Amino acid sequence: MKTLIYLLILVYPACPVLAGAPVARDFAYGFLLDTEGDGALYSLVVPDEVYRNVQRADLGDVRVLNASGEAVPHILRTPLEKEAEPRVQEDVPFFPLVEPAKGTVGAGAAINVKKGTDGMIISIDNGTAVATGDTGVKSYLLDLSGLKMEAGALEFVWKSGYLPYTTVHLQHSDDLIHWRPLVDRATLADLEYNGYRVSQKNIVLPVKPSKYLRMNGDMGQRLPDLQMITAVSKKTARGQQRRWFALGKGVVGHDGAHTFIDFSSEFHLPATGVRLHFPETNSMIRAAVQSRSGPENPWISRCTAVFYSLKIGGAGLAKDTCFFGQTTDRQWRLDVLEDGAGVEGADGTPALELGVLPAELIFVARGKAPFTLAYGSGRRVGESGPPASEMILQAMSGKEAERLVRPAVIGERRELGGRGALETPPPPLPWKKWMLWAVLASGIFLLVLMVRHLHREMRGKASYPGNDEKS
Repeated sequence: MKTLIYLLILVYPACPVLAGAPVARDFAYGFLLDTEGDGALYSLVVPDEVYRNVQRADLGDVRVLNASGEAVPHILRTPLEKEAEPRVQEDVPFFPLVEPAKGTVGAGAAINVKKGTDGMIISIDNGTAVATGDTGVKSYLLDLSGLKMEAGALEFVWKSGYLPYTTVHLQHSDDLIHWRPLVDRATLADLEYNGYRVSQKNIVLPVKPSKYLRMNGDMGQRLPDLQMITAVSKKTARGQQRRWFALGKGVVGHDGAHTFIDFSSEFHLPATGVRLHFPETNSMIRAAVQSRSGPENPWISRCTAVFYSLKIGGAGLAKDTCFFGQTTDRQWRLDVLEDGAGVEGADGTPALELGVLPAELIFVARGKAPFTLAYGSGRRVGESGPPASEMILQAMSGKEAERLVRPAVIGERRELGGRGALETPPPPLPWKKWMLWAVLASGIFLLVLMVRHLHREMRGKASYPGNDEKS
């Protein structure tokens, strides 16, 4: 009996109940990382290839390994969207150029422009022309010579509440004599119908403009009566650029009188927006964008908007995006509330893209280089998360610490465990449970032996001859 007890004490602690630390072959692939210098912290943007192979939505099967194959501490951060520094706005002086009606006094009169010593336009003499319902403003002259910044876009405010679809051309000049094309066609519009609004009030300037701009209506079209023009400074990008991933062909379905289009993603993409592509121009729908992580989960509404793609006279007007908080859902639905695109037709189903802001990965350069970004594993390597990630956040709490983070350059892609590492292995044998049952069974067995032994002793005493004589 003592031998059995000693055997249980020795065998039970030796049972393999815990998995070891992940190694390189536990992951399908890896990228070599170039870490110049002797920095302590390095950062990189998670490549698209990683998202196409990870098995976990939280990137739990991603590790950074040093030259010895040891996993080093790392943290994943949600990045800032690439956006501009606070943009500067300045009012732009503008002057309507009225075309006199034929046969009136002043028809064909020259336009005299008076400039100050600094080049700014002081006044414009348009002869005796007066804007009427038959003539109106056909051009505007804009003076950008006094701006203290480079204009990246122009924003327009007109006096009337709404504006019909208006196509304009922009030219620019430094001397008001020689004019060059700046924007071939642009659209201004502010329309409302049945409670929905289509609005386009700005024009993006593709290159640095000259001192003066001239805005003409397309084919002599009358221009709106403007109240204000504002120049907006050129964007200075920071953060990350959103990447777009096309989903597979949508499947049209019906829920009663409701029409919807279902899409699916093969990967766990951290989506923050969607973009629609209409197969035909002059299409418009009002739709709710929904998503869910799997068939067993309910649909969650991400945004509702009027999407459109309009084109008149060669100029386009589009509203094809909407944005929301980050989600890694793989199933997407476009719930069509009003159809102006013929989505049920063979050529009317819009395509859907997901806008993705990849995560930023920061790791501690512990151990010898080169470091490897290992990813893609179906094994249980990500259950406990990356080691010591909270310490990185504490170390980067100040602005000075942020400056110490150096960029890591993504290098050659290597195969580690291959496609086989992506497969989910069978669950581990329940050694711990088995041993608990073994201990319980052994205890019961020992108890039975003790009872049996005690019973034999009691029987032996009862049959001893001296007991009868004493009684």
